[in-house]
Amino acid sequence: MARPAGPSEELNADQVARLLAAAQRRPQLADIPWHDDEAVFDGHAPVRAAPAAGAVRTLDATRRRIRDRYISVRFAGVARSSGDLENPLRVMKAARLALDEGEAETALELLALAIDQNAGEPQLRLAELEIAYLARARARFVTAASEFHDLFPRSVEWPEVVRLGRQLAPGEPLFTRASLPTGDAAPAGDAPHWIESPWDARRGLEAAQFHDAMMQEGSLAH
Repeated sequence: MARPAGPSEELNADQVARLLAAAQRRPQLADIPWHDDEAVFDGHAPVRAAPAAGAVRTLDATRRRIRDRYISVRFAGVARSSGDLENPLRVMKAARLALDEGEAETALELLALAIDQNAGEPQLRLAELEIAYLARARARFVTAASEFHDLFPRSVEWPEVVRLGRQLAPGEPLFTRASLPTGDAAPAGDAPHWIESPWDARRGLEAAQFHDAMMQEGSLAH
């Protein structure tokens, strides 16, 4: 049993609030202890954790270690190192859960790191496109769509990417110049479920709101 705090150990309300806020946010690059890796710093800024696509396997041992450390701390409970990002299904599930918790940026960062290691895996890129669409991240969606089309120009999913792109970025040449097959189109606002989520964009928002309400109710009950 933990001993009660003495007078000098008690925390005031402001300190408690700061501790709770720190516990709830994901650690940032500056929070991670780098210890013996100062040699790879440029001034006070560490090297980029996610190198350009396709370059991960060419990193030297020090940079691989830094990248692994970043992943293990930033995505604690999801990945312990770069090796855990080799499983697309695991990454997609974790990204979907992050999205459902309202952390779209975290989901997109996790997918970007996985894509760095699995540049030729189309499902990861489709997951990135869907989450960027649901998060209304226009610039991210357009960039991801362009990369997807360059890599998989004959993908059967491309018409769906174009449909979403025309909704999110109307007037973007990448989508306006593309030809779509005739036939019934999916209703505007519907997501394609590439991340295997049971919710569309509207229901996902409602579920997140319901989750927040339940958490608040639970805290009040205690």
